[in-house]
Amino acid sequence: MKNKIRFLLSTMFLLYFLAGCSGNQVTELGQSFIESVYESIGENRAVNFSEITDFDWEQLVIISPYSTVNNVLVETGLNWRNPVTHIQHSDVNTLLLFAYENNVVAFVHFPRGRVDFVQVVRDGNVFDKSDATFIFDNDI
Repeated sequence: MKNKIRFLLSTMFLLYFLAGCSGNQVTELGQSFIESVYESIGENRAVNFSEITDFDWEQLVIISPYSTVNNVLVETGLNWRNPVTHIQHSDVNTLLLFAYENNVVAFVHFPRGRVDFVQVVRDGNVFDKSDATFIFDNDI
């Protein structure tokens, strides 16, 4: 009986672990990604996200400070099981979400100091990969 219980518990743990590791992983992009954006803008006065990313994505969502992420997810139809952000309480960062097949696959809290994506977003906040190029008039 004890062996059956151990087997069931082991199996349940394994299934729980594998479910958490399935394709729902979301990557937090770090400082090296932010530096790549700065470098691109410094060289070209523009950033083309399809050129500086090395993962699969179809849409970029730019979320302004003080926005409620869950509301944005509902409006855009995107899935992000456990959003890791406090953007709704701060104006220091802009949240950039990268989505593939309606699932958030990567995100970054982008500092607004040198580059402010809120200033270049005029007609909405969801961009297809082919349209995710932004031009900046000022030096960074």
